Amino acid sequence: MYRFALLLLAVATLAAAAPPPAPPQFVATSVADGLPSSTIYKLAQDRDGFIWLGTADGLARYDGVSFRVFRSDPAKPESISNNNITALLIDRKGRVWCGGEGSGLNRLDAESERFEHWRHVANDANTLGDDDVWALAEDRDGTIWVGTYLGGLNQLRADNTFAHIDHDPENPASLRSSSVISLRASDDGRLWIGTADGLDVREPDGRIVHVDIPPLAERKGPSHVWAFVRDGDSGGMIVGTRKGLFRIGRDLAYAGEVGASTPPLSIVSMGRGASGELWIGTLGGLVAYDGSAMHRYAGEESVPGLLPAVRIHDILRDAE
Repeated sequence: MYRFALLLLAVATLAAAAPPPAPPQFVATSVADGLPSSTIYKLAQDRDGFIWLGTADGLARYDGVSFRVFRSDPAKPESISNNNITALLIDRKGRVWCGGEGSGLNRLDAESERFEHWRHVANDANTLGDDDVWALAEDRDGTIWVGTYLGGLNQLRADNTFAHIDHDPENPASLRSSSVISLRASDDGRLWIGTADGLDVREPDGRIVHVDIPPLAERKGPSHVWAFVRDGDSGGMIVGTRKGLFRIGRDLAYAGEVGASTPPLSIVSMGRGASGELWIGTLGGLVAYDGSAMHRYAGEESVPGLLPAVRIHDILRDAE
């Protein structure tokens, strides 16, 4: 059984202290320590220092010692709507947003510990496009964006209704796909949109730009775009896909592959270490890239100090 979450927190902390090639020691935290599930999909840290975890069995908050777990309770309509949490966001006001398969969008009121819910309602265009929520982002203006499976990109408006951006086969200016699986807002007002069929960018004026990444078309398999990391101060982005890692410039032009390998990395998540090194979560373990070489870690659960997981869903470098 995979164990993910606080292991990845340890990865990020160790990365700051001793970058590769010195082998890092991994410290895993498990269900026996209070985690609600050994499958952790998302990690985030709030301004008070708490670590939030989206798991397969609820939303958890970690204070460094113990866990506070939020689970769905049918007898309590104010509880979280579903225990499968695959999308997580702490906004600039400190509010916790989350979602997952069949969960719709949830927002936690920290003081009352009650959740507000937004759901898809059939034939109501003002509601969420679909209840399968895969990605969340807050843009430069404080707007919350929701990426859904088959329900397109959803913009939460001030009146709690949604504006929709979707795929339209007859409109080349629409999204590439109605399945949005990753989002990243940048300081210039752009929203980077990872879809099941490649990369799109929403410009501040609302235009959707299709970004061509030639290897996605040339290599076999689905062109899923799963993760983003800012490319320094260039204004561009490093884009992680199931077919490798690529650099996109400020002008949205393809600028080449990063750390090319055979077979290409099948990327799920990414993060930066304190020294600027890139930590890459893949379907086959963890990869550290220092700009010249890649160092791979994929151990066994039974060996202390080794990476006890293969599929790395998320990576977080904490504030310390």
